[in-house]
Amino acid sequence: MEAEENRQEEEYLTFYEEEPEEEEAPVEEQQESWKVLIVDDEDSVHSVTRLVLDNFEFNGRKLSLYSAFSQVQAMDLMRQHPDISLILLDVVMEAHDAGLTFVQYVREELKNKLVRIILRTGQPGRAPERQVIVDYDINDYKLKTELTADKLFVSVVTALRSYEDLLALVKNEQGLEQIIEASAKIFQERALQRFAEGILQSVCKVMSWKLEDFSKDSAAVLFASVQEGPFKAMIGTGQHVPLQGKLLEEVEDREMRELVQAAARERKTKYEGNNVCLYIEVDQQLSYAYLLHRKKALGDWEKYMMEILVHNMSIAMNNISLTDELEATQREILFTLGEIAEARSKETSDHVHRVADYCRLLALKAGMPEKEAEMLWLASPVHDIGKLAVPDRILNKPDRLDDREYEVMKDHARAGKEILRNSKRFVLKAGAIVAGQHHERYDGKGYPEGLAGEGIHIYGRIAAIADVFDALASDRIYKKSWDMERIREFFEAEKGKRFDPWLVDLFLGNMEEFLEIKKRYDEAASNTME
Repeated sequence: MEAEENRQEEEYLTFYEEEPEEEEAPVEEQQESWKVLIVDDEDSVHSVTRLVLDNFEFNGRKLSLYSAFSQVQAMDLMRQHPDISLILLDVVMEAHDAGLTFVQYVREELKNKLVRIILRTGQPGRAPERQVIVDYDINDYKLKTELTADKLFVSVVTALRSYEDLLALVKNEQGLEQIIEASAKIFQERALQRFAEGILQSVCKVMSWKLEDFSKDSAAVLFASVQEGPFKAMIGTGQHVPLQGKLLEEVEDREMRELVQAAARERKTKYEGNNVCLYIEVDQQLSYAYLLHRKKALGDWEKYMMEILVHNMSIAMNNISLTDELEATQREILFTLGEIAEARSKETSDHVHRVADYCRLLALKAGMPEKEAEMLWLASPVHDIGKLAVPDRILNKPDRLDDREYEVMKDHARAGKEILRNSKRFVLKAGAIVAGQHHERYDGKGYPEGLAGEGIHIYGRIAAIADVFDALASDRIYKKSWDMERIREFFEAEKGKRFDPWLVDLFLGNMEEFLEIKKRYDEAASNTME
């Protein structure tokens, strides 16, 4: 059987035959090139891979290919180049599990969670797909016999896009620190300049935009409103520099005026063509409208990530007067939320905000101290962060999932907990609980751990109700929203089964307040459609 597998691998490789390369050093570096490590003990695999990826370019950047012919060589190259974006990895080399041991080294010893790993094997019997996917932190699994040139190209593009998203989000902390530092002295001109720069820097890092573009083809202008007064342009870049000091009503560009007015009226970020207006409300006394003009319009994913960034900017500034611990926590939560780069669900960002608001309200009704309820509000937006591990075809499938797909989907709870569990910050510890337990059931029939009753943390029990309520009350790609009477009947029927009966009674007994939250978001969405 092993001989047959080897023969199939050789047949796959015969479409390109050449003498093995004597030079094992990486190809000449391109500026800002993607670093890709090929790990395989067969010369022909390296040759074929280099041929297929010759002249490869993604987002204006070429590849720098590195070759390792053993686990030891691969480990050495990863130590030398921690910024490698992608590893194309064989399993069987000097040992039958050399590739898998290397994966553990990268993830556990080097603590490198960013690099994308595609496992390529010609001997699937040595590394069964299900077992490997479950036991090892890899991002894709391919049989060499099925990996055509086109499929390899697609796999590399997908992996690099994922890596780019993760890396961009991880880098947002510096911009956030500028925002926090400047917010306390916002009326001093120098602090205001830093505040505007901090927002722009955060946005550019999260969205993988170039900061220097905003002094050339793109432009930005920060408007501020004090005590619900008129908006005034405070700081401008690029073509918007002349707007500095002008009231919004004095701005000649009608589309700009209307976009800022719509954002202020609806108290949310708005998009129109190539313009985006970030609405950031500090408190009832101060709000900002930050208008960005781009060379091209934002895509759905960019809008989703922008909403999360703005939400957390607002949280940061609302809590500027809290303790140093909370400030540090706030910075870290945005840093960790960077890992949501692969969140590809088609749900609107309002789901995150609604669930957060529902969790806080139910926590207060349950007698939770206000500060702790606020922490749960901060933590709850990451309840589905583990969905970054779920493939698009499952996450956005409009039909009912089959059994195998459902098992993959269920794993997002475990993955979310793993992402957050090592933090020392209270809010992220709370996030790990919410992510890991919001699909547990009161009767013990939930997942991932089958916890029951009060063995489920109250954060998880609260989030379970908030998440399911929002899912039932909202349209999804696979269903229409339920009416309120049907939702009430569902929660009554699930008391003591799916949900904590005490919390269900609190929820149903205060349903009007939860519906008021929903109404607020529905009205904002309706205004957007007009």
